[in-house]
Amino acid sequence: MCRVLLCGRGGSGKSTLAALLARYLAVNGRPVCVIDADESNESLPRMLGVPAPAMTLADEFGGREVISKWIECKNRDGNKTFCELFGGKGELHVRDLPGSCVGGRDNLCLISLGKIRKPKEGCACPFGVLGQHLIESLHEGGWVYIIDTDAGTEHIGRGLHECCDVFFAVLDLSFESVLFSRFIDKIAEEQGKPCFSILNKTAREDLGKIGEPFSAGRIGDFVVFPNLPGIAEANLFGCPVPLEPDILPTLERIEALFVDARTR
Repeated sequence: MCRVLLCGRGGSGKSTLAALLARYLAVNGRPVCVIDADESNESLPRMLGVPAPAMTLADEFGGREVISKWIECKNRDGNKTFCELFGGKGELHVRDLPGSCVGGRDNLCLISLGKIRKPKEGCACPFGVLGQHLIESLHEGGWVYIIDTDAGTEHIGRGLHECCDVFFAVLDLSFESVLFSRFIDKIAEEQGKPCFSILNKTAREDLGKIGEPFSAGRIGDFVVFPNLPGIAEANLFGCPVPLEPDILPTLERIEALFVDARTR
């Protein structure tokens, strides 16, 4: 099992890369589950080309008030663990969860932690805590779990990164991404976990121009993901992101990075 965290600033392409990687892995026979940890993004089912879950995990749990109460009781009284709530004794498989909150088909699954849908609804922290308990509880050899986070670093503040095995920082061509890469690299070092970078929507001929600021940002060895019109068009019209031949070597390289890091 490998739990892969995709993080980055807003608009860097985290969800697109999560969908592409998940589709690539599934097509090549790997069972994969995408965990949607972004409380605002509604596009992942379309990107993946799978049916959306009927409910978010938070809705299935009873909503934010029930989650908050469970968290409070668990912290105070040692209440039931997440596994026990769904019938497990210590380990949980994604297929043990109620079918209403698991979308997808065959060996490609999708879980949405929770969504903010109303004004003044409050922060998404209960969704983050719920996600952390879920990810910590999931155990099944051979599965890959891809966690698509919200923009920026809020998921780090919630501690969602602590239950993941490998970090991928998705970067665009901006100095803010340089600063973000420094931050994620430091967090990964403190956690003793491998961290890689994906320089997204970038033409290889541009690398010479941007090499200096990104080298100064301590990004190190990064994967370059090209900006392809077919992917942008699919996102515009809400279609599944296509596995174009030009990106297959890059997806293979990303898979090799986290598989190698996990087996060291």
